Amino acid sequence: MLCSLLPGWLFVATALLCSVPAQADAPGRPKGFVQIPWGSSVGEVFRTLADRHKVNLPEELPSGDKVEVEGGVFSDEPVVRWTFEFRKGALVAGTVLIRPRENPVGTYRKFREAIIQSYGRPTKEGRPVAGRSRVEPNHQGNFSVWKFDPGISDKESKSILCQVATEAGTTTADPAQLLLVVRYTNETLMDSRKAPIDTPKPSRKFDF
Repeated sequence: MLCSLLPGWLFVATALLCSVPAQADAPGRPKGFVQIPWGSSVGEVFRTLADRHKVNLPEELPSGDKVEVEGGVFSDEPVVRWTFEFRKGALVAGTVLIRPRENPVGTYRKFREAIIQSYGRPTKEGRPVAGRSRVEPNHQGNFSVWKFDPGISDKESKSILCQVATEAGTTTADPAQLLLVVRYTNETLMDSRKAPIDTPKPSRKFDF
């Protein structure tokens, strides 16, 4: 009702001013994994692990599309294993497997809330589908997923997973077996940098 009483130019100006706080408060998008930018090399990844996460570096840097290293800490929680995925030598995904110091579900909720503070509410959350080992409500198997579709300023598709699970990725009735999994993926880089599949070339025919 109030807007209809405003002159046209004043209404437009008011709308623009009102939109500024909303844009400033818009959720961010993951620019990498644990402060390691997407596209980083194996060397850059390991330097960050050593400097910020107390990981003991191996004598020789590993190579390949999937690199794993044990130990270190993440947000003051002990890490079981780090897993990094590369395409053509560039980081496209990272996973950290954490053994919580206290209640696993409480730790999950702490991490989930921290992610929400940076990236907004999850796109999907809940527990594993029925048919697996029996789980108690709000006890284990909890998961949250964030999906980031391509936008105007960031044309890459990305995702985050935060989940309570076992090391093998299955459910269990033993709380002592529960770990926390946090995974960040740049799906666009992962797909675009896949090695092309070599298709067999047709045999050449020669006319003599």
